[in-house]
Parts: sequence; C-alpha cells; structure tokens
Amino acid sequence: MEDRAAQNRRPHAHARERPILTHERVGAPTVPVRYGIGDRDEMVSLSETVDFYKATPGAELAVLPGTRHPMERVDPARLAQHILSFLEP
Repeated sequence: MEDRAAQNRRPHAHARERPILTHERVGAPTVPVRYGIGDRDEMVSLSETVDFYKATPGAELAVLPGTRHPMERVDPARLAQHILSFLEP
C-alpha cells in the first residue's frame, strides 16, 4: 500500500509536466504578491517557490514552519497571522 505522500502527489503529476504557473505567466504583477510554502510541503519544492519569488518583482516569501500541503492542512491561526501581516499597511 502506498503512503499518504505518494497518494497526494499522484493526482498532481500532470502539473509538473504542464505547469499552470510559469515564469512567463507571472510577469510583473500590479498588486502585492506573497508566496507561501510549508517547510514540509511534498507537492511544491522550496526551490521552485524561491524561483518564482525571485522572478516576481517586489514579491515577498513566507515559509511556514512545520507545515505541509495542501492549505486545508495548515494551522488556521498560523495562516491567518501570515495573511493579516501581509494585508496590514
């Protein structure tokens, strides 16, 4: 029997072959951007996220400790804290 991480990756294998988010599509956003990733994410790598962070002018990067993917597994209080800190002037 395959482990949970393998089950989670399988439905998203197509995303690695034909990613929706590419450097060309990121372009130069006209709104503030903060990329967020969990340090235990098994679906998206930290290096992939850092690449997009570096390719997006003015972007911010938040790495959530002890956090996996997808968002419904994120600690709601921790996620709310990151979102509110991003939205505060």
